[in-house]
Amino acid sequence: MFDKKSFLDEYRKIFTSWSEEQLDDYAEKMAKKYSTIKQGNNVVHLDYYGGLINDNDIASIELSLSSVNIELSRFDKSGVPYASLEQFMLQIALFLGDKTTQDVLSGVGTNALWDTIKSVTFYVWRTVRNRTAVVKPNSKNTLNCGIKMTVDKNTKFDFKIDGDLSDEAALKAIDKILDFLKTVTPNQIIKRPDFVTFNQETERWEIIDVNAEMKKLIIAAKDKENIEPKDN
Repeated sequence: MFDKKSFLDEYRKIFTSWSEEQLDDYAEKMAKKYSTIKQGNNVVHLDYYGGLINDNDIASIELSLSSVNIELSRFDKSGVPYASLEQFMLQIALFLGDKTTQDVLSGVGTNALWDTIKSVTFYVWRTVRNRTAVVKPNSKNTLNCGIKMTVDKNTKFDFKIDGDLSDEAALKAIDKILDFLKTVTPNQIIKRPDFVTFNQETERWEIIDVNAEMKKLIIAAKDKENIEPKDN
């Protein structure tokens, strides 16, 4: 699925004006990117931008995870076009599948597994906090960072760790994730991941009503458009 030939066949249909050499170069580039993606119960995945997290960082993360028998799967998003940069999604994130999340919740392997996951999450956060990247042409955006955890096939959470938190507050936020997950009632049907942010005053994670927040942004944008003077 992610081999060069498959990409080449697909790109011939999409980029009809490209030369065969351009198609071949792009297919090879994408196949190399996707070759770092792994599958398995002992895999944790990282989405990142190569300009922000380098090979030394990846090696350090892999070494930390290997100490608790976890493999790193990763995908460098640099150079991959994205239609938009949504406010309520994680651009740089560590993904934990349901097996790893359940192992963490049940305390399998004592606390070593969760301690390592926390350490890696904090490392990634400190490395990329408040950094920017070009996600679409001529547009730089401040990226957000966090951890995605899957409870089961129906229940997933995106924990956003704000870049303006102090180190101490960020560590506390990460530490409180398990407290939040232990209160969760799994969904009966498949839902999109809940977007969760940390309230420093209450020291609790809170689910954001994304639909309501998006409506507020749309209304605010329309109001701004209505009050701005228009050229005659």
